[in-house]
Amino acid sequence: MPAHPPVATDPELYRGLLHSSPNAIFVVSPEGTILDLNELGVALLSLRRDRPGTETGPGTEKGPGTEKGPGTEGFLGTEVLALYPRQLQATRRALLNKVFDTGVAVTFDDEQDGIFLRSSIFPIGSCVGRPSAVGIMAVDLSRELKRERALTAALERAAVLEDIVNRSPVMAFLWRDEPDYPVEYVSQNVKQLGYSVADLISGKVSWTGITHPEDLARLEAELEEHVRNGDCEWMMKYRLRLADGTWRWMEDLTRPKRDISGKVTHYEALVTDITDKVRCQELLEATSLMDELSGLYNRRAFPALAQQQLALARRNKLGVFMMYCDLDGLKDINDRLGHAMGDQAIRCMSTILKGTARASDVVARLGGDEFVVFGQETGPDGSKALEVRLAAAIKRRNDLGDLPFTLSLSLGRLVLSASQELNLDCMLAEADQLMYQDKRSKGDGR
Repeated sequence: MPAHPPVATDPELYRGLLHSSPNAIFVVSPEGTILDLNELGVALLSLRRDRPGTETGPGTEKGPGTEKGPGTEGFLGTEVLALYPRQLQATRRALLNKVFDTGVAVTFDDEQDGIFLRSSIFPIGSCVGRPSAVGIMAVDLSRELKRERALTAALERAAVLEDIVNRSPVMAFLWRDEPDYPVEYVSQNVKQLGYSVADLISGKVSWTGITHPEDLARLEAELEEHVRNGDCEWMMKYRLRLADGTWRWMEDLTRPKRDISGKVTHYEALVTDITDKVRCQELLEATSLMDELSGLYNRRAFPALAQQQLALARRNKLGVFMMYCDLDGLKDINDRLGHAMGDQAIRCMSTILKGTARASDVVARLGGDEFVVFGQETGPDGSKALEVRLAAAIKRRNDLGDLPFTLSLSLGRLVLSASQELNLDCMLAEADQLMYQDKRSKGDGR
């Protein structure tokens, strides 16, 4: 056992305090050599010796004592300055001398190669005159500093991400899996809906309360199905009522949060206003189904819409009618008056057809001078009455006398009862033949 420093009046108490300390402790002579240290001091010095840039100085070379391994005896008599980086050893020597000269403790921090030390040098020994030794308590704060820096960096990243979210159109939500789905968190950019964060967090405004009634039941059913299937995320679309009373379409990417038992406790969601996108899609769909010149349904739309009417007629056990129409003399109008007048003739006839047919009838322009009207035969003379109204409407338009041409229509009307086989393609072909017969009867070929 090494000789006790002069401060140790009670050797057992001294060694108990020294080796039970949670920090590295060194007792240092006026010359700067180590008189005593604990196991944590040994570990710290060993770590420092393995670091580049640490020069142990005179007396710190490995001698016979160091061959004993990691015990405290191997470091007795070595320079305590080995604790510190080479470039700081001179200043640390000066601090040691200052404590010996003044008897006043000092504290300082050092960081090198990922090791962060907070050292305190304090006088020990006699309270009168120059201290016989000083103590150095070195606290390795490297882990705490790394955690603190990691936390700071994480908080900074979180702040940046939150700022990005708040500046973006995507709103972030955290809902509890409880009735009405109370909001626990919502990003500041929810103000684009006209609501404040406090409105939603406090429950003053509930999510279910501002969801469109026609969408709510569907959303809850979808939610239950996704949770039951164990899905990790899913997309939902619905309408929300803004603070000003208007409705907007939302796209919602939802992720469930589950507890250790697998039970869903919360839902995380990224919500985006897609109203402009929906309107654009509706416009594109409408444009793709409508004939631009006539404003009627086009050839692409007619089969799907007619099939719906056909299915409805079957369920209601009603007959159907097909009226295949051809605008007479369109080629002559184009040749004599130009295509602008031909387009005008198409628009005028389209207006008459649409205004004469019932709202439930499907009226379409198949292309060129060909039109078709399809609907349910709701009475014994339903489609015949339509044909009569159509002829009267054409006559009234011609009687205005403001057109440089006369509107005329050849048509073939086909009626099938509910007991007959209803096939759309066959009906089109047969009605087309009937229209051709009407055109030939007028002496007007194709």
